[in-house]
Amino acid sequence: MKILIHGDNESKARFSREVRLLLGMQHPRIIRIIDHNLETDPLWFVMPLYQGSLRDHCLQLSTQPERFGRIFEHMLEAMEYAHAHRVIHRDLKPENVLMNTDEYLAIADFGLARRIGADTTRKTVSQQGFGTIGYMAPEQYIDVYHADERADIYALGIILRELCTGAIHSWLAREQAPVGLQIIISRCTQTRREDRYESVAALKAAFRTMQARAADVQAVQRIRDLDLNLLRTLQIDRIANLIASAASERKLLHDLAVKFPEDRLRELNISSPEAFNLLATEFATESVQPEQWWSFEYIDVICVAAQKLHRCTRDLELRARMIGTILQTGVDYNRYSSMQSAADMIEAVQDDREALALLNVLQSLSGLLPAIADRVRTDRLNQHIRALIALSRPDEN
Repeated sequence: MKILIHGDNESKARFSREVRLLLGMQHPRIIRIIDHNLETDPLWFVMPLYQGSLRDHCLQLSTQPERFGRIFEHMLEAMEYAHAHRVIHRDLKPENVLMNTDEYLAIADFGLARRIGADTTRKTVSQQGFGTIGYMAPEQYIDVYHADERADIYALGIILRELCTGAIHSWLAREQAPVGLQIIISRCTQTRREDRYESVAALKAAFRTMQARAADVQAVQRIRDLDLNLLRTLQIDRIANLIASAASERKLLHDLAVKFPEDRLRELNISSPEAFNLLATEFATESVQPEQWWSFEYIDVICVAAQKLHRCTRDLELRARMIGTILQTGVDYNRYSSMQSAADMIEAVQDDREALALLNVLQSLSGLLPAIADRVRTDRLNQHIRALIALSRPDEN
């Protein structure tokens, strides 16, 4: 039972809206209203009893992929239904997924929810109406009223990361997730909502596809057999499927990215951005592995491939990561040409949003920046990057 005691007018309006929204939805995995009172104080409603929430299971689910896969699909089905009824939640988190069993669960606490297009501005102006830090999409901090379905998709990505890794509020934990799911999490949690999945249905399709392809060993061998001629002639959607199926084969995808023709990479990025992002991410990860001992000449190969991938994508985080890959391999192997390429690419970043994405990467590689600081013309740098580079120069400290 949920009771509102001594609520102000704003709280009462929010409570009443929650009840009306829930009464308008009938789905087995959205909390059900059994009875309610909105006429006299205190306001209340009765819902089924649940023994706990998803939060109680997150840590153990990280070692049970089949189980968390089923639970996450149930959540996606519920949110797809809610969005079809023009309702966005705006406060999705594990605590708001009530559970008795993996099958008997329901998304609850629609207190911050609203119907898209409804005039609810005044009910969300207070600080408490914005959502929960750690799960809120960036736009909710700025303009909560105009947040749409993609704010819920952002939160679903954060929840998926927690289910995969058991870690709470740690961006580094994303790297611990299976590679295919890393790509899904990354797209869900993009800073710009335009870069996220456009709907829960699209997210659900991507999640199901990635799950189904995870064990496709035959596809791995097909990729090993891909030569330059096949890369030029094989249908791009078939190549995308092969890449997704080889999600756990990092070295294999690294080698594929190196030999992939640039025109076909552009085609891949347009046709299947998830496959492109997977290929580029695994290329970058493998390139900087400390156990690798690349030849001096191969650092040039990595630089050329990273520049190629950088040119083929508009994903700001991915573009920044390609620059970081060139920087790290150049400095680690003392390859002057790669260090100069990294410096030139850093200098060329002028868009503020891209500069902020690059800043995150450069901060994680700050120990390498003194090696290239004198190669960068500070007066030509974007304002967000200028101070970090300046501090990397010995004469500035």
